[in-house]
Amino acid sequence: MKPKLEDLRKKAFLLYNGMEGVELVNREIKRLGIKEDSINQYQLKILLNTIIKKLFIDYIGLEKSKEILAMDVTHLPGYHVVIEEDTTQIHIFERINFIKWFIVLMVGLLVSAGIYVFYYVSSFDSTAICAKKAPGDAKDSCYMILALHINNYSLCNSIESSKQHYNCISSIAVKLNDSESCDKIPGDDVDTILLHDRCISCIAFNLNNKSLCTSFMSPITQDGCQMQIERHQSLTC
Repeated sequence: MKPKLEDLRKKAFLLYNGMEGVELVNREIKRLGIKEDSINQYQLKILLNTIIKKLFIDYIGLEKSKEILAMDVTHLPGYHVVIEEDTTQIHIFERINFIKWFIVLMVGLLVSAGIYVFYYVSSFDSTAICAKKAPGDAKDSCYMILALHINNYSLCNSIESSKQHYNCISSIAVKLNDSESCDKIPGDDVDTILLHDRCISCIAFNLNNKSLCTSFMSPITQDGCQMQIERHQSLTC
């Protein structure tokens, strides 16, 4: 697995609020007909540029893409890699009795691991990690990732950058279809107006609710909101 592609998977996971982003990256890799394990540097460069343009820049614009792509996603809560196993090479476990005992053993180990993780997570304060980081993009990104993972608006208040702060609120609101929280984004400038209206538009699309299309700060986006619902396809959500 290529580290740079894996990094883009994580950032797409963050941008698209879940595994949909990972699937979109994998789809682009398959579309180009390139096996990830055997890709060379030239092919990798082309592939990375294609994914960044189609999944990031075309979706949220250049400046916002720069912010997402600059984030440190080394430790991304909720993200996991699914590795498809090649069972054609496995010839060892052929006896039924052995397989049964093997499954029982694995289930026991998984249950034990689940209990351990539950108690560990219950006693672990994730915000402490973010609080220890130096003020700046890394600290803001930490709070952003954590807030999106647990859908906690209050963590957005710990983000110093106003852009990231309002983007955090918008992302959670869209994820929860909470249109009232979109109004926490003020219309102080063009960026916040667009962010507020995109928040409302995406929730209207998710809920198939045209009545929400009248809640925009900018009236020019109202027709686009209604059209995306009618055609059951959104270019921004």
